Amino acid sequence: MKKGRKRKRIRMIKKKEKNSEEEAGKKKEKDKKEKKNKATKEKTNNPVKLKAKLEKLDTKLKDIQAKKEDILRQLKELEEGGKGKVIEEKPTQVSKELENRV
Repeated sequence: MKKGRKRKRIRMIKKKEKNSEEEAGKKKEKDKKEKKNKATKEKTNNPVKLKAKLEKLDTKLKDIQAKKEDILRQLKELEEGGKGKVIEEKPTQVSKELENRV
C-alpha cells in the first residue's frame, strides 16, 4: 500500500510542477507583450529626437531605394543582353583541383 501512495504523491507533485512551469511561461509571454506595447505607445514630445528619428528613417529609405534601383538595372541588363549570351560561370577552386588531378 505504501508504494502505491508514494507513486500517487509523486505523480501529483510532478503534475503541479508542470502546471506551474506552464503558468510561468505564459506570464513571461504576457510581460513581453506588455513591454512591447508600452514601448510603441510611448510618445516623445522632444522635437530634436523626432527629427533624429525622421532622418534615420530617411537614410534607410534612401539605401533601400538605391538597392532597388540597382536590382532593377541588373534585371534589365540581363533581359536585354542575356538573349544571345550564355552566362559563363567562373570555375571554382575545387573544380580546378579536380581538373589538375585528371
